[in-house]
Amino acid sequence: PTSTTVGSSADIDMDMIDASVRETYTAILPHVVELRAANGEFQADDMVEQHPDCVPTTTSPLEKAIVSQTIRVIWYTLVVLDEEKLVFGEHDTAPRPNIPYGDSNNGSMSSSSSSGGGGKGFGK
Repeated sequence: PTSTTVGSSADIDMDMIDASVRETYTAILPHVVELRAANGEFQADDMVEQHPDCVPTTTSPLEKAIVSQTIRVIWYTLVVLDEEKLVFGEHDTAPRPNIPYGDSNNGSMSSSSSSGGGGKGFGK
């Protein structure tokens, strides 16, 4: 599979993106990534106006809305991937809270991590 680094943290499998979408929005992607890296203020409509050669030309209001919304999806995907990296760091799984469960033998509550449950508990 073809993969590429997008934004500051995302490794995206480009084969997972429909070929027609890839072809249509590949030209605008570097501009969106550059703006994200510079912590610029994002406005999809401004992006379309500033880089008209990078987006499909259309006069249909519906198609213009689709282009604008697709650029927003690209932007917010980068935001989520960057924020996920800030929250989880380099870990490949999210931390799990320490969830107590009932002990069937004596009715008392015990911790999943104290009994070898393996969860990454909060507040430890």
